[in-house]
Amino acid sequence: AGAEVTAVGGGPGGAIYLDGQPLSGAIRRPAGPHLIQVVAGGAVPAAALPYLPEGDVVIWAGPLGAGALRAEVEALAAGRPGGLLEAVDALVDAELVVAAPGPDGPRLLRSDGTALVDAPGAAGAASTSGLPQPPARIVRAWTIGAGGAGGFSELAYGPVDLAGPSAGLAIWGRAELGGGWIASASLHPQARSELLPVNYGDHWLWRAQVPARAGLRWGLPARGQIGGDIGAELIAVALGAYEGRQRLRAGLALAGGASFPLAGGFSTRLELWAGGGPLWWYGGGATAGVERSW
Repeated sequence: AGAEVTAVGGGPGGAIYLDGQPLSGAIRRPAGPHLIQVVAGGAVPAAALPYLPEGDVVIWAGPLGAGALRAEVEALAAGRPGGLLEAVDALVDAELVVAAPGPDGPRLLRSDGTALVDAPGAAGAASTSGLPQPPARIVRAWTIGAGGAGGFSELAYGPVDLAGPSAGLAIWGRAELGGGWIASASLHPQARSELLPVNYGDHWLWRAQVPARAGLRWGLPARGQIGGDIGAELIAVALGAYEGRQRLRAGLALAGGASFPLAGGFSTRLELWAGGGPLWWYGGGATAGVERSW
């Protein structure tokens, strides 16, 4: 629900129509099956009803194979714009620029063949002044998710009755920092039931712990494709009150996970972690759920 496809068209085969509308610029449609027609000379030589997935799509009327973009760049540098780069240009946030070699230095050309700067010599000396600059952002994308958590812990010194398997809920978040680096954090309160000895009013009680992790990872972001990451994190485990005092354990953990795309920017996520710290404690577990990226 809410998944959109952004389509542009072009090509020497004729005019392209999407659901009966001329595809003269970028058009947004819900992801799904759509009617595509090519009109040439008052006739419709080609038509199809493909499923257009979420994301950016170029619909091309004419020959298009491996190396087409490279051939288009070379043709544009030789002064023969073909239209494919213009179609791709309509889908990206920044302006596409081709550097064409020349006797007076490189010329910077837009996707339609026009010059980006007037003086060829200026392009060779300080071409970056005319180029579109990327936005000055530290965080490239955000991801948040929620799901279930399970794990096992062993506490050699302290409230040993909190050791053992446990399960609960989890929330997590990641922020892309660029260069493959990702900041991550997660919180997954877990609990398990424990039988009490005979002669107690209740037959069992709940034992709870709250692991929290934060750190830095390296990997591939999801954002509509399969992604994975791994890294080191600081971990703190709150064990609740024991003998009138709050118990807390801290240490380091190794964590990693993988995301698999669904639709509408959502992905499924599976993550594993293991760690430990002073006072001879260690633990590990897994979280699984659904996340959303922006």
